[in-house]
Amino acid sequence: AALFCLLWTVFDPMIVQEEASIDVETRNDLGETVTSVSYASHCESSSDVWYWARSVWQCLLLGSGSALAFQLRSAPKIVNDSRELALMIYSSFMFLILRSGLQVVSSSLTETSLTKSTLQKAQSIFWSIDSIVNVCIYFSKFFRKDETDKQQNRPGNVGYNNDQAEPGLHPNPPPPVERGEEKVEESE
Repeated sequence: AALFCLLWTVFDPMIVQEEASIDVETRNDLGETVTSVSYASHCESSSDVWYWARSVWQCLLLGSGSALAFQLRSAPKIVNDSRELALMIYSSFMFLILRSGLQVVSSSLTETSLTKSTLQKAQSIFWSIDSIVNVCIYFSKFFRKDETDKQQNRPGNVGYNNDQAEPGLHPNPPPPVERGEEKVEESE
C-alpha cells in the first residue's frame, strides 16, 4: 500500500482543482440585485487508472479474505472468526461498489468542481463509514455472549465445553440412570 501511494504521488500527484461561480439574480423582493458566489475545490489526478488499480487491488484482497473465511469455517469455535470475517468482506464489497459508482459518475462529469467536490466528499464519507462498520463488526464479538456459551459455562458444566473436552471424554455426559430390578413377564 505504501509503495502504491508512493508511485501515485511521484508519477501523478493530486492537483487541487478550484472553481468559483457567480450567480446573479436580477432582483429580490426589495428590488435589489442579488449576487451569490459559490466556491469549491477538489483534488484530482490526471488519470483515473490509479483509482481503478486501487479498486482492483481491494477486490483481490476481499477475494483472499473470502477464501480465508471459507477455510476457517471448520476451525474450533474459540478461534473461528469466519462469520465476522464474511460479514466484513460483504460490507466492504458493498461500499466498494458505492465508491466505484461515484467514481464513474465523477469521471463522466465535465469540469464542474462543485459537483466533483460533492462526490469526493461522498466518497470520503463512504470510506469512513466502511471503516467504522468493520470495526463495529469485528469488536462486537467481545461484547456479546452466545447462548451456547451461557449454557456451557454453568456451574454444573465446568470442564464439559465442547472446544475444551479431552479426547475420549463425552462433551456432555448423559444423566445418571437409576438401576432397579427388571421385571420379566412370562408368556404362556
